[in-house]
Amino acid sequence: MRILCSPLYRENYGHEIWSIDTFVMILSQLEKRHKKRVLKLDEFDSFLGTMMASARKMLEKLTLDVLDSNRFIIMPLNSKNHWYLLVFDTVEKKFTHMNSLWSPQSKGMANVFAKFISGFLFHSCGYEIEKPKVYCRKSRQQIGSLDCGMYMCLWAKAFAQSTKEYWAYAENCVIDGHRTKMAATIMEHEGGLLYKEVN
Repeated sequence: MRILCSPLYRENYGHEIWSIDTFVMILSQLEKRHKKRVLKLDEFDSFLGTMMASARKMLEKLTLDVLDSNRFIIMPLNSKNHWYLLVFDTVEKKFTHMNSLWSPQSKGMANVFAKFISGFLFHSCGYEIEKPKVYCRKSRQQIGSLDCGMYMCLWAKAFAQSTKEYWAYAENCVIDGHRTKMAATIMEHEGGLLYKEVN
């Protein structure tokens, strides 16, 4: 996700996405609330106070400037060691949920998180999302038990490059080839092992 949002990747491909990596911590805190997972506006300060300082600091970077300058906000979510993706479209003001291993629980948590982000944005900067709804995009389901992270990266990349996810219409989706390409991208990117060796 950091690579997709990096200046180097933006320069090469051009995109309008923004992502932060603290959503898992927030989701964990929300799950602890059980039936009270949807916060009221006057509960945000106390809830944020229960989070680690690093998580609060990253969340506070989600500002009006970010919303104005990016088309999509990418939110990686994790539940019981399974990764799935929630995306907010700042133009249409709607959330999209993509999951390679669909379950009612992940759909429910995506809805909870969408409501949290909507409430947080209104609380922090007055940005209003009326009646936040999550659209579940039909997507291919994983065959391997460890493919969820790969699918999530592919979906995020599709948003970053404004390209169609080919697995949405192809008869077969061979994920191994994409895994190799993604690993090479990570290693060659600034800060990666191959980048350090060359430079």
